Amino acid sequence: MVRKKIRRIYGLDGLKTLALIGVLIYHTFPSFLPGGFLGVILFLVISGYLSAYGSIEKMENGTFSFGKYYLKRIIRLYPSLIIVMLASIGVLTLLDPIRLANTQSEVASVMLGYNNFWQIRMNADYFAQLSKNSPFTHLWYIAILLQFDLVFPFLLKGYTVMKKRSGFWTAAGIGLLAVLLTAVIMPVMYLLGNGENITTLYYSTFTRISPLLAGMVLALVHHERIRILNHHLKRPIFSLGEIAVWTGIF
Repeated sequence: MVRKKIRRIYGLDGLKTLALIGVLIYHTFPSFLPGGFLGVILFLVISGYLSAYGSIEKMENGTFSFGKYYLKRIIRLYPSLIIVMLASIGVLTLLDPIRLANTQSEVASVMLGYNNFWQIRMNADYFAQLSKNSPFTHLWYIAILLQFDLVFPFLLKGYTVMKKRSGFWTAAGIGLLAVLLTAVIMPVMYLLGNGENITTLYYSTFTRISPLLAGMVLALVHHERIRILNHHLKRPIFSLGEIAVWTGIF
């Protein structure tokens, strides 16, 4: 039996580490690294990249399955999520049962993938509650990923159809335009609202979709670059500088 070789993108390990360090330092010493939350944006770029990187070839050769993709994402996300939820509930039950009271709706929002909108509805100011927020607050990120996973196959399908009809550069250009248009949603909403609705700006899927799309476009460009050169690239991902340029526009 021939074991299938798994193609690992080693360059992403360093990017993930940098993003994680930034997030951890920000939450531990917010005044020391006030911009550390930008690590979240980098994580979103990487997530969008990996989704497209692992699916574009299958979509183009007709072997991509919507059902298999959704099942794969559920298997990847939910076991760890369930463990985190059960462990958090267990610890709170023993140490702070009062804090656990009335969290049923929040737990449901996490498990069903709409926690970010639940946070908006509850007007849960992420920054004001940084030191005393719910143990489930940071799982809003999983909700963003789950919502993106729902629409991602359709976005990828649209890209492949456009590429066949109008060529790669037209399809990639439309993708880049989508990145730029969605990137201005947050600053425009901030200006129109005079910065008052921070909760919506921080948690909304619409203000977070741009880095996911950016990662997706990066992967599509990378895939086309490999196809044109007709050999494996020595470096399996764009450089840190290129990623930083994409991340910086948000």
